[in-house]
Amino acid sequence: MSAFASKDYKLVFTGDGGDEAFAGYTKYFNALDSNEKDYFDTISLIKDDKVFDELYNDNFKSKVDYKTPFDLFKNVIGEVSNKDFVNKILHFDTRQLLPGNNLVKPDKMAMANSLEARSPLLDYRLFELCQSLKGSYKLRGGETKYILKKFALKYLPHDVVYREKQMFTVPVGEWFKTHLKGYIVNIINSNSLKDRNIFNVDFLKIILNDHINEKHDYTRELRAIVNLELWFRRFIDKT
Repeated sequence: MSAFASKDYKLVFTGDGGDEAFAGYTKYFNALDSNEKDYFDTISLIKDDKVFDELYNDNFKSKVDYKTPFDLFKNVIGEVSNKDFVNKILHFDTRQLLPGNNLVKPDKMAMANSLEARSPLLDYRLFELCQSLKGSYKLRGGETKYILKKFALKYLPHDVVYREKQMFTVPVGEWFKTHLKGYIVNIINSNSLKDRNIFNVDFLKIILNDHINEKHDYTRELRAIVNLELWFRRFIDKT
């Protein structure tokens, strides 16, 4: 998309920040009538305690404090302790998800194509205004971005404002079953992954086979494990 746009333009606007300012993800509905721990569990990569416990080898588990991620979550939302819970989790994603993930990808892709991307919804004054609004103005009646959509109706047709959300996703889970099958099998079976003594490799092979045979969708878990192994190879093994 950046390569296509850069053929005719040097600067584009993006919608980054809108979901975090106005509660645009359906996952935020999990925050309604929920407590901190229950919501945290819904956004965690591995939700099944059995999978979590068997995924790592005993030596690694003995050195890890499982409470650290939740403590981080509590510390960040504690920065806005006077806000309602919806605004607390929006603050968390603004501080963690945006700079660590959502803004990295468009910035890299735009710069790789000599394209400048501006994000007007990230204006700090807009975010301050949004944080002053109750969460009920953002999530209401099964709608995300409630107040933004109502405002947008002044300028845009209903079918545009309420068009079904389309995420920028890649079907990597399906690719793991087809043309990337050999690639991921080689990584999971590699000596380098085994020698790191982080994962229970026998269990990894089980969940990989279950994924390939469509017994269970382990896309998120396998994608994270593969990326971690590639990170080790790129930044640790070569140092």
